[in-house]
Order: sequence, then structure tokens, then C-alpha cells
Amino acid sequence: MKNPAQGKAYEVVADRIRNKGPINFDLFMDMALYSEMGYYTNETPFGMKGDYYTSPTVHPMFGAMIALQLCQMWECLGRPDPFTVLEIGSGNGVLARDVVTSLKASNSRCIDCLEYFTVDRIYPTIRVDGTVPLMPDHLSNLQTTGVVFSNELLDAMPTRVIEIRSGRIHEVMISLDSDGNLVEVLSENPMEELESLNIIANLPSLEGYRGPLSTRLNDWCRSVSSALQTGFVVTVDYGMEREEYYSMDRSHRLIQTYYRHIDNLSYLQHVGDQDITAHVNFSYFRELALLNNLKSLHSTNQRDWLYDLHFEEVLNVNTDGEFTSRREVALVNRLVEQEGLGGFRVEILQKGLRGICYEDLIPTVKFARDNFRIPPISVQHMAAGLSRK
Repeated sequence: MKNPAQGKAYEVVADRIRNKGPINFDLFMDMALYSEMGYYTNETPFGMKGDYYTSPTVHPMFGAMIALQLCQMWECLGRPDPFTVLEIGSGNGVLARDVVTSLKASNSRCIDCLEYFTVDRIYPTIRVDGTVPLMPDHLSNLQTTGVVFSNELLDAMPTRVIEIRSGRIHEVMISLDSDGNLVEVLSENPMEELESLNIIANLPSLEGYRGPLSTRLNDWCRSVSSALQTGFVVTVDYGMEREEYYSMDRSHRLIQTYYRHIDNLSYLQHVGDQDITAHVNFSYFRELALLNNLKSLHSTNQRDWLYDLHFEEVLNVNTDGEFTSRREVALVNRLVEQEGLGGFRVEILQKGLRGICYEDLIPTVKFARDNFRIPPISVQHMAAGLSRK
């Protein structure tokens, strides 16, 4: 009799192990999330009915802030036509819809030059008015001027997991015990290919340390760079710098799960029924980006970034108009809560630009007020569940 705690993707994983032997965590995570029985393939994980919420699903205010940043970036790039925005990991299109709607309502003529492409592994053909779906393998065909944006994408990228034993790097594998339960086993031999490639040269010899190691991140940076001739990359996600990442305080704590609003259950249970994510090593991310001609322009958190875009000013202007309840204002403020979404990291990269600095991306208060427009709340937003009284 099937154990419901195993999850709906259990058989997909178990069959692969029975046929081929133990698998690395990268493949396990890929099947648990993206296979035909995977979490993202069959669930609606975001929002009030999901396991967690993201900034775009909280309130259309987030999409309006992104639209404002795009307007300013368009100005910095000399008002290119076309101006290409590439959203990778666009999901069901809620952010794309909010951004395009906001740009259409603004005073900026950015919308007249806009080409907005959406890329998503689970929703590859979903079409939002004013956008064009694009297959991931077509990115290199763009070679365009514009902005690449992603929100909570890198943390969902399947990753390998390593553990330090006797000063050597071993890989954590997933296998089956005699009762058919998923279990962790360590590779018998050290991962010499990683040690010889010096991928994690700064990892101290922390006996017993366990954490993720993304071997797909370089390919992602290469793909993004191939799509962008000139412009910016904006990545919002959660993670930390190398010094904190590779520490015993973070050992065994960098892989997270979300199941029915409960976090950090074992990822070997509820396979396909719960989300699995890995914190991002942003030091490593910037290094790989630079190797692919994407130079770091600014590292900050979401709270400070939105404040730089005059979050407080436009919020105060709209409080008496767009927002019709205190509960809605409180919900909007979740976007800047330091212990929540506001603490997420924001990495801004640039390619092909000289003499540009982060301050150039900050609009004036007048520009913000002239071009900031909040789209209507839809059923895809958590705000739709509020009583607007």
C-alpha cells in the first residue's frame, strides 16, 4: 500500500534509482520539482492557497515598482527601440501582466519601444497581453539591448549537495533502503573533478559541513549573457555571501522545503508535493557572471532597492487613492519587511556599458510620481482576498 507521505513523485524517483542506482541531489531535485509528477508541474504553489507567497503575488505594487525601474533603465540606455525585457521564470504571468499594465498607464514612452519576452520551464507557452513567450533555447538568438529580470528563480535551480569528510569533498546521493524508503548516502570517492577544477577554492576544511553546490549556474549566466548585448540583469532571490554560506552555522540549513505552509520538513518525504529550494551563494554568482561578461553594478536587499525607487513616496501618494484599506497597506508593506521579502537579495549586473553607476538607475521623485502606476488587483494576488472596506 502506497504511503501518502512519500509524495506523488516518489515512484518517478524510486524507479530511476532501481534502474540506475543512487542519484545525485541535482537529479533528485529536478524530478521532485519538474518531472511529470513534480511540484511545479501539478501544484499552484504561490499565493494564499499555495505553500508560500512571492513578491509579485502579494500585490500589483511590486509589478509597478519593477515597471518604474524599467522606465529609468530605458532612459539610462538612451531610450533604445526596441527595448527588450526578458523575464526568466515568469510562471503564470502575473508579474509580466502587472509590469506591462503599469507601463501602459505611465507617462513614459518606454511602452512604445517595449518587447517583453517571458521564459518559463513549466509555462513555456503562456501568453500575457503585450508579451511574447520564448523558449529557453532561443535566448541566444536575441542579442538585444534591454533588461533581464528574474525573481526567486535561482533558488529553484536544481543543485548538487556536498559534504566534507576527512577534509575531502564528497557528494550526497539519494538511494533506497531495503524497505523502499528514500535515504541519503555519501559517495564513496571524493569529488576530485570539483577539487581539481578549483570550483570552491575558498571552502574551508569544515569537517561535517553540508551544503548545496550549483553546477548549473554557470550555464544560466552564459545563456543570459548570450541574450543580452547591452543592458542590465536584475536578480531577486534569497541567499548570502560566501563567508556565511560556507560556515558551520549554515551547514545542513541551506536546502529548504515548503509543504502546506510548513517549512523545513525532510525533502525525502512528500516528494513532488512540497517545494525544495537552495539558498544562493551570491559571491559565487557574481564570479560566474563576471566570467560571462556580466559585471556587478550593485548588491543590496529588496527593502533598500524599493526605497531607492521611492517606495515610501509613491505609497504615501497612493494611500488615499489606490489603497482602500489599512489591511491592504499592511500587505503592501510586506514587500519591504526586513525579516521577510524585504530581506531578499537584489543583484544588479550590467553588460556593455561604460561610465554607468547604480545612482544612474535611481529615478528622481518627480520622475517616479509621473510614471508610477499601480495595476488593478487580480485573483492572482493575495490582495484579492482582502476586504476592501
